[in-house]
Amino acid sequence: MMIDPIRSSRLALALSSLLLYSGAQAQTLAPREETTGSIPAPGLQQGTSSYSQAQARARMEAMGFVAIGELWLDNKGVWRGVATSGARRVDVSLDNQGKVAARPRIDLN
Repeated sequence: MMIDPIRSSRLALALSSLLLYSGAQAQTLAPREETTGSIPAPGLQQGTSSYSQAQARARMEAMGFVAIGELWLDNKGVWRGVATSGARRVDVSLDNQGKVAARPRIDLN
């Protein structure tokens, strides 16, 4: 079966655009996962935090987050808070290795 070259190039362009877009999204915001208790962020390490609250805030600011609200340390050793990234409010997390993850904030109010 022979595929039309124009149709084939359009398909290749559409697939590459989709891959580039999804890769950019994956780098900027972690996917939302539902759990009870805390908001997990894929790839974050659990364990005793090596950061103070002030250090966690500074690390998040260094990663470009602004208007960071109150930070709290969850029961898995991950710093959590709400911040602004661009024009969006996000839930932001920092693990004990210094990795920062964020996901869009869903406000129910």
